[in-house]
Amino acid sequence: MAAEMAESPVNLTAFKRHVPTDSETAGGLTDAAVITRVMDFPPSERGPRERLESLMSGWKRGLSKSMVPYREDGRTYPGSEYFCADGFFPWYFSQSPKILFVGRETVQMSGGDYIADCLVAYRQNSVAGVTVNRHAFHSRMMYLAYGITHGCGIACEDLPRAGDIAAAFGTREGISFAFMELSKYSNDNEDANSRRDKGLMERFLRDSLSAGRNFFREELELLDPDIIITMNLWECGVDNALIEAALGKVTLEDGKTWQPHATVNRIVINGRRVLLIDLNHFSSRKSTKECFYNPVMGIVRGEGIPDQPQ
Repeated sequence: MAAEMAESPVNLTAFKRHVPTDSETAGGLTDAAVITRVMDFPPSERGPRERLESLMSGWKRGLSKSMVPYREDGRTYPGSEYFCADGFFPWYFSQSPKILFVGRETVQMSGGDYIADCLVAYRQNSVAGVTVNRHAFHSRMMYLAYGITHGCGIACEDLPRAGDIAAAFGTREGISFAFMELSKYSNDNEDANSRRDKGLMERFLRDSLSAGRNFFREELELLDPDIIITMNLWECGVDNALIEAALGKVTLEDGKTWQPHATVNRIVINGRRVLLIDLNHFSSRKSTKECFYNPVMGIVRGEGIPDQPQ
């Protein structure tokens, strides 16, 4: 994959973790004054944001004693230095339905705050050096969230441009969503944009699950989504038993697939059976309309969900 396909909006040097990170900042990725200006949570979300920050801080502390090898220099560093926080964007809890996207791994953002840096990138319409329109990963999230929150009745070709959606994203007038990575250990290897680090992902899951509390479930329960959209999570090479131990049991809805592009599942969160749609990875070179947008709109509308020819 080209660099523009990475899940991360900003590139760090591969050797960033040689410099100590400051847990009170966004990892030095974006100027603090800029973050303060764009991270404008409404009063009703300031409590959840504080709880999320507390959760992320506790998660990071729980990883501080794990020494994780870094492939580029052969040295080991505390897991807390790889950690990149995530969560929800402003006005998420005002959305109906509330949508959570779940990716595989953070890329080149060790010590950062994914939400803060993505929001700045959206405002500047520059994600990893390209516009939101040209960035497959982020434009697809914009299109899907916009379509769902507008009743699933807009044809793909009639959607606003992703950059226009992003311009009002995270405001009262725009859309919003939540985002979390399966692995919050940032893959900062030189080849991170073309090669996922399965070993680092599994290491994060094991380190987190051995920390004495299930941070994954706590984050899901705090976000309390109505719809979860995952990105080929069960085909990424990570031990599926580890994924289930982290997220909880995911149940396939019998006969409800949009093959080969989507599967329809349920996961219990806060006592509710939440719809979980697993798609292709968002950086894959597939048709946004046929392989992402149309299947999701059909599933959410509750249509017949027929098998689709490959």
